[in-house]
Amino acid sequence: MDLKNNQLDFSSVEFATNPDNILAPIRELKGLYPHQLRNGPKVWIVTRRQDVESVLLEGEIFKVSPALMNQSYENNPFSKAIPTPAHLLANDGDKHKRLKQSLERFFTPETLETYRDYITGEVKAVFVDWKSGQKHDLVTELSYLIPVKVIAKMLGLKWQRELPGYGIALQMAKTDPEYLPKVMEFHSLISKVIFDKEKHPDERSIISVLLKDGLTYDEILSMSLLLFMAGSGTTASLISQGLRQIIINKNHKKGESLNVKNIVDEVLFRTSPANSAFPRYVHKETNLSGSDLRTGDIVIAMLSSANYDNKNGEDPLKDYLSFSRGIHYCVGPYIAKMQAEIIFGVFSENFPMSKIMNEKWFSNITSRDLMKLEVIL
Repeated sequence: MDLKNNQLDFSSVEFATNPDNILAPIRELKGLYPHQLRNGPKVWIVTRRQDVESVLLEGEIFKVSPALMNQSYENNPFSKAIPTPAHLLANDGDKHKRLKQSLERFFTPETLETYRDYITGEVKAVFVDWKSGQKHDLVTELSYLIPVKVIAKMLGLKWQRELPGYGIALQMAKTDPEYLPKVMEFHSLISKVIFDKEKHPDERSIISVLLKDGLTYDEILSMSLLLFMAGSGTTASLISQGLRQIIINKNHKKGESLNVKNIVDEVLFRTSPANSAFPRYVHKETNLSGSDLRTGDIVIAMLSSANYDNKNGEDPLKDYLSFSRGIHYCVGPYIAKMQAEIIFGVFSENFPMSKIMNEKWFSNITSRDLMKLEVIL
């Protein structure tokens, strides 16, 4: 970290594996920190919990919609993967509520529990041919595979082997233009599914639910892309990190039960897959931690910093902000945690003595993930 030159290296392995080493000095000394996005505008990095919560909850001051005429959604990192701001994260107020209503009726615990047997079966199917002594990349063969199958099923997509690659492309396109052709391929695929569901609706798929509720084509496309991105990449990161923790700690033996819920919470608290919330624009002049913010300023609420700035006496594993807060709280924590817990349990029962041979991290200001986790079972 180079505070003197206003540079933060969000792509470093240190930030990927221990974000608090980078963010704690800012949180303790300044709270807010000016940062120049690569090929983008200057922003304020918000690190203290109280300030982060203000950004997430004070919707009249901090909005996801631009505050000035010369500001555009095109400058947002998410626009590379989702070109039209017709999704939940890019809208405030009544439009956000309208978009979210359909999903809230779908993402109930009762509905999501119907996927438990399917997830368990798919996880066990992966392990059928795995044996001790074999070498496997847990990221490509497991962590991305299962969440992509689940979110594809929820959206109403027919399975094809290219889908995990599309999930990775949506994550990487935010910073790497080389992935844009793959993203465009996926846009075309989703478009075909939308048109097919118009003719042959399926009450059990999200796309059919959105069509029934009268959402426009752009809204359904944008919402589907957002759900696929979050349902694959963010969940995959949670799973990969948890598997890595299980393998490194080796705090259990074959036949012993593993506290999978605790591992899920540990990952979400310590190395949140979402480093930050969707950027917010300042719509009214205000002050955070002694820094004056003007109308049009952009703030990035660092969830991975606020997690460590927990309130006195609070259990950090029960009070993290990794799924955000306020109207933009994530709709999918239940299904994400379910997948992770199932995978952790089945993997630890079958391969408790696995060893990590190679790993490759990816991180930026918005997210962190393992792109490779090669192990010997």
